[in-house]
Amino acid sequence: MKNKEGRVFSFGLFIADMIYSQEPQDALPDEFLGIKRARGDNAIVAVPAEWIAQALDALKKKGVPIGTNFGGPANAMVSVLAALTPKAKITLIAFCGNDEAGRANIVYLERLGVDTHVLRESMRTGEVSACNLIRNLGSAKDFTIYLTPAEEFCYSKWIPGDLKEQDIVHLGGLDLIFCPNGLPEKEKRAKYKKNIDEMVKISRMARQNGAIVVADFFMQDPGFWEMVPDSFFKDVNAAKPGIAQALPIYNSRHKNDPIKLDVSDPQRLMKKCRQELFNIQDFLLKLGFGAVFMTLDVGGSIISAQEGSIFGKVPSRHVPVIPAGKFVDGTGCGDAFAAGIIYGIREGQDMFDTACFASAVGSLIAERVGVTIEEQYTGQGKWLPVVQKRLLQRDEV
Repeated sequence: MKNKEGRVFSFGLFIADMIYSQEPQDALPDEFLGIKRARGDNAIVAVPAEWIAQALDALKKKGVPIGTNFGGPANAMVSVLAALTPKAKITLIAFCGNDEAGRANIVYLERLGVDTHVLRESMRTGEVSACNLIRNLGSAKDFTIYLTPAEEFCYSKWIPGDLKEQDIVHLGGLDLIFCPNGLPEKEKRAKYKKNIDEMVKISRMARQNGAIVVADFFMQDPGFWEMVPDSFFKDVNAAKPGIAQALPIYNSRHKNDPIKLDVSDPQRLMKKCRQELFNIQDFLLKLGFGAVFMTLDVGGSIISAQEGSIFGKVPSRHVPVIPAGKFVDGTGCGDAFAAGIIYGIREGQDMFDTACFASAVGSLIAERVGVTIEEQYTGQGKWLPVVQKRLLQRDEV
């Protein structure tokens, strides 16, 4: 059943993605302000605000051109969804810093027709920078992030009082927590609990009002998922965990018999670990998710749904990826996939067609830096013909 009249509320992270593209010898040193980097190391490192400010200053003094993309699981999702969906009522509920990057992001979203009143309120009450991510496309390092203000943001304060059936509530990175190495276990669990409580509260209220909950996950620590109550999973109508999240969710409930997978080569996962992947997929449904799109990066996705889900009963099956024409940057592909899922739900598509559409969206995002869409497509529904053309290129599966 189509629910085009329903509103979309996305709760989650906004990230001002500051990018530059320099060869390793011209980039920030391998050790800069206490951050040690090996060549090719692109792991995310949590840093204080001072690191971001000094890194930007150092790059500017070198004359390095710096670009800005606006990402984050919620922010990226709504920007892509708005470009796909004519006349949609989309609200972003996220923290946004009060500076040039934050203001530019709001202008971009409003051109797409996104309701940004929550972002404007968060800017009004704080002076922190919106710039919280720095990465070097040339050397795949300096992947550092500052999320402290977002961790203090009370998302549940902004749950609409008039949620109803047909509305969609998207959880975009509410689970994402960075803890410094060596943080005492008690403090780490306290940080985990705060975000888990927010996830549970938002999803429970959404379901109590008949809204559809779509969740996009990022945490890879089984210890985090061990703390998440089983009731939460039952409140999620459609989940999009990557294998890096699905595996720790499974292992958090199978501590005595965990599955161990090498996920570094997603193209070979289906060939080498097919049974393990389907075991994980089946368990996620048993845990309570209504429908699961488990993404395997370039390895495609595995989909399935319970009887009575928004897609009806769907047996587990593998859906190959629709490849990018020329890969540029993988940042935001998962957020774009989530936008494709929500678009499919609104259009009343079946689960297979939804997965194919989401894959087409993700493949196009992989052909550009970040998720900022070209100016000629900036407006509600303007990018949809581009995705539909890409969708026609899919192989018969």
